[in-house]
Amino acid sequence: MSDSTWTWMSGSNILNHRGVFDMDKKGVPSVDFMPSARRGAVGWYDDNTKEIWLFSGDALYTSGM
Repeated sequence: MSDSTWTWMSGSNILNHRGVFDMDKKGVPSVDFMPSARRGAVGWYDDNTKEIWLFSGDALYTSGM
Protein backbone atom coordinates (compact mmCIF):
# COMPACT_ATOMS: atom_id res chain seq x y z
CA MET A 1 0.00 0.00 0.00
CA SER A 2 2.65 2.46 -0.95
CA ASP A 3 0.10 4.95 -2.27
CA SER A 4 -1.89 5.03 1.04
CA THR A 5 -4.99 3.59 -0.66
CA TRP A 6 -7.39 1.46 1.41
CA THR A 7 -9.54 -1.31 -0.03
CA TRP A 8 -12.78 -2.67 1.45
CA MET A 9 -12.16 -6.42 1.82
CA SER A 10 -15.32 -7.86 3.36
CA GLY A 11 -17.95 -7.55 6.04
CA SER A 12 -20.84 -5.19 6.52
CA ASN A 13 -20.55 -1.51 5.74
CA ILE A 14 -23.82 -0.76 7.55
CA LEU A 15 -23.49 1.67 10.46
CA ASN A 16 -24.13 -0.06 13.83
CA HIS A 17 -24.61 -3.47 12.19
CA ARG A 18 -26.07 -6.01 14.67
CA GLY A 19 -24.13 -8.99 13.38
CA VAL A 20 -25.29 -12.40 12.18
CA PHE A 21 -25.07 -15.43 14.49
CA ASP A 22 -26.79 -18.73 15.08
CA MET A 23 -26.45 -19.66 18.75
CA ASP A 24 -27.57 -23.22 17.95
CA LYS A 25 -24.37 -23.56 15.90
CA LYS A 26 -22.01 -21.98 18.44
CA GLY A 27 -18.42 -22.95 17.63
CA VAL A 28 -19.29 -24.01 14.07
CA PRO A 29 -17.69 -21.71 11.48
CA SER A 30 -19.83 -20.32 8.68
CA VAL A 31 -19.30 -17.74 5.97
CA ASP A 32 -22.82 -16.49 6.80
CA PHE A 33 -21.87 -15.36 10.33
CA MET A 34 -20.53 -11.86 10.93
CA PRO A 35 -19.59 -10.00 14.12
CA SER A 36 -21.50 -6.91 15.17
CA ALA A 37 -20.26 -3.34 14.81
CA ARG A 38 -17.63 -2.18 17.32
CA ARG A 39 -16.74 1.00 19.16
CA GLY A 40 -13.47 2.04 20.71
CA ALA A 41 -11.35 0.00 18.31
CA VAL A 42 -7.65 0.79 18.20
CA GLY A 43 -4.91 0.02 15.72
CA TRP A 44 -1.42 0.96 14.66
CA TYR A 45 1.10 0.41 11.92
CA ASP A 46 4.38 -1.32 12.81
CA ASP A 47 6.98 0.25 10.56
CA ASN A 48 9.55 -2.45 11.39
CA THR A 49 7.41 -5.40 10.27
CA LYS A 50 5.24 -3.46 7.81
CA GLU A 51 2.11 -4.81 9.52
CA ILE A 52 -1.16 -3.18 10.56
CA TRP A 53 -2.48 -4.27 13.97
CA LEU A 54 -6.18 -3.81 14.70
CA PHE A 55 -8.03 -4.62 17.92
CA SER A 56 -11.80 -4.88 17.80
CA GLY A 57 -13.03 -2.77 20.72
CA ASP A 58 -16.37 -3.26 22.47
CA ALA A 59 -19.44 -4.81 20.85
CA LEU A 60 -22.28 -2.35 20.36
CA TYR A 61 -24.80 -5.13 20.97
CA THR A 62 -24.38 -7.82 23.62
CA SER A 63 -27.77 -9.52 23.36
CA GLY A 64 -30.39 -10.15 20.75
CA MET A 65 -27.80 -10.95 18.09
